[in-house]
Amino acid sequence: MGEARRLLRDLGSWPFVRIERRGARAFLYGAVGGDRFGTLDLRTGALAVDLDADVRVDVTDAASRRAAEALIRRRVDAERFMPQLRVASP
Repeated sequence: MGEARRLLRDLGSWPFVRIERRGARAFLYGAVGGDRFGTLDLRTGALAVDLDADVRVDVTDAASRRAAEALIRRRVDAERFMPQLRVASP
């Protein structure tokens, strides 16, 4: 899966994502909290991201890769900014 590998390569440059490779799978961790939030299967292109519920995307082309990046960005931003949101809430 070329697009899944490209996604993984691009994620490697993100400062708030840590990647751990195990065979054909890549596990995604938040660099702030250190919790695992996603799994990418490089054989099939299947990406699962935990956004309070598992959201899945098959990364097969450029459009689905962009959708996967948006999901991951949403998860990372939630982890990064949640402490500020808690403090700001009335």
